[in-house]
Amino acid sequence: MNRKQCLISVCAIISATLLLTTSALGESPVSASDKKASAAAQLRIVSLSPAISRTLVDFGLHKQIVGRTPFCRALDPVTPIVGDLNGVAYERLVRVRPTHVLVQPPTSGTDAKLAELAATHGWHLAQWPGLNTVQDIEQLIDQLPSVLFPEDSAQRLKATSRARELLTEIRMVLESQSAPIFNPRVLLLSGFEPVMAFGRETYLHDIATRLGAVNAIDATGWVVLSLEDVVRINPQVVILVAGSESGIGRSPGAALETLSRLKIDAARRGRITVLDHPDAMLPSSGVVGLATAMRELLTVMARGLSE
Repeated sequence: MNRKQCLISVCAIISATLLLTTSALGESPVSASDKKASAAAQLRIVSLSPAISRTLVDFGLHKQIVGRTPFCRALDPVTPIVGDLNGVAYERLVRVRPTHVLVQPPTSGTDAKLAELAATHGWHLAQWPGLNTVQDIEQLIDQLPSVLFPEDSAQRLKATSRARELLTEIRMVLESQSAPIFNPRVLLLSGFEPVMAFGRETYLHDIATRLGAVNAIDATGWVVLSLEDVVRINPQVVILVAGSESGIGRSPGAALETLSRLKIDAARRGRITVLDHPDAMLPSSGVVGLATAMRELLTVMARGLSE
């Protein structure tokens, strides 16, 4: 056998060996490499918004969250704190090695340093400014699957299915036929010292009005009122919205006592109450439970309003 024939024989043996090894493993060297790349790209989320964190929990993604704000109470307390809307601990953020950073930026805009770090480290930076209304919440839910998962992946399909479920739940709980059949003028308070009310273009306004009530506040956003303003507005119902981040707190007795002495229809009829819900101050997928609680409360408060 000449030299050329020997080389051909050696190459054939090597090729056959590679083919047998690949067949035995049931995969090609390329697919094995892809698997390693996929494992390295495991989802690691940093959420810099309590509302986004709460929504991720409803997607079943709480275990994929590796960084949070100190106000993300829906998450395991052992999850590292890496900052909040007012400031990011950049070194801590880098240490948790996120693949995705999800932000609800303040009105001042995106943190330039955060954007720079995301570009440097290859993080996917996604933002939802102004999570104010129910429509904003629905948009967050609808967009999360495409933000977090590759197109046509099993994870994307699963997350998309869950998003549809959540959106259906929101629509059903706010359907007009499930609402109490009455239209009281409701004052929704998020704080008392000073008096803070939910105006138009807020998620609490959306919930209350879609459940049949009329917001006693005509202004948009969160509105500061005096007690004289409350008397002038003269609501038929006052609801103190109590949550972990509200200005009402878990002991609203003083606020209830002060409001009950005001010369307003709500005080005269004894229609001043508290809506105490863990998701009360979170524009998140938790709006489903919040809307259910408000509907039950409004149904009870409706008794005697027509008298």
